[in-house]
Amino acid sequence: MKIYLICSVRDANEESKEKAESYVAHLEGQGHTVHYPPRDVDQTCDTGISIVDAHRAAMAASDEVHLIWDVESKGSHFDLGMAVAFNKKIVLKDWAYVDIKGKSYLKVIKELQERGRDHTLGICELLAMVGEDNVTVQSLHQSLAGVNKLKDGVVEVSFYTEPTDITKIANGDRVGFVCWFDRDKLGKE
Repeated sequence: MKIYLICSVRDANEESKEKAESYVAHLEGQGHTVHYPPRDVDQTCDTGISIVDAHRAAMAASDEVHLIWDVESKGSHFDLGMAVAFNKKIVLKDWAYVDIKGKSYLKVIKELQERGRDHTLGICELLAMVGEDNVTVQSLHQSLAGVNKLKDGVVEVSFYTEPTDITKIANGDRVGFVCWFDRDKLGKE
């Protein structure tokens, strides 16, 4: 599993660094791949944009987001927003302060963890997560090879497509999906 760890980076004290590094070692010892920001991304960018870009790519590619929450960490707030936007499963490992009365990010994180991913990923979210440059669109009606009506109203559709690495499809490294809609919603070709 690919895990993105949200934790304090810039102003992390020795205790929080040791806690994060120990947790990363534990997860990696279980066979997980962990994106650990202070280790996996050069933190010396003048503006921070290359750091944000690298973290966004890692977050998009992750299966889950784990948190060692520090309310004082500005980067952690930013990363939490990305996790919510990408609809990632949230796992709260630890937090570094006593919660306050009323609303707080810690309460939000705990609620996100409890409810898990609670909505289906929409096509706009999917494109934002994958990146439009990483998507190939093919009109199936122009490459149709066959249509067979099976029992119980199920239809088998076969089509021709551009050559691709079949092993990537077979082992799940390359995925596809079908999106049907009426032609009049598309406009003229």
